[in-house]
Amino acid sequence: LRQVFSYLEPLDLLRMSRTTKALRSLLMGKSSSGVWGRARLRMEGLPPMLEDLSEPEYANLLFDSHCHNCLKGATKYVQWQIRMRLCKECLESGIM
Repeated sequence: LRQVFSYLEPLDLLRMSRTTKALRSLLMGKSSSGVWGRARLRMEGLPPMLEDLSEPEYANLLFDSHCHNCLKGATKYVQWQIRMRLCKECLESGIM
């Protein structure tokens, strides 16, 4: 499975990890960090990897679209300094 996963993009891996407990366990384990890293390196124009985030955490912050505070979808504001994606309302409310 890891060989197949190595051809996916980070968002695909993130979505796969949310389908079953077994896939989550496999993809979120440290032994799968190489799969995530290869997926990230194949994509051009990404911000540099952050040392304090795991590959899945980085992919979640970069590619997932939900607000990390209220879980509203279609959120586009990434606050890199606090490692959160926030919707306009949460951002304006001063959650930071």
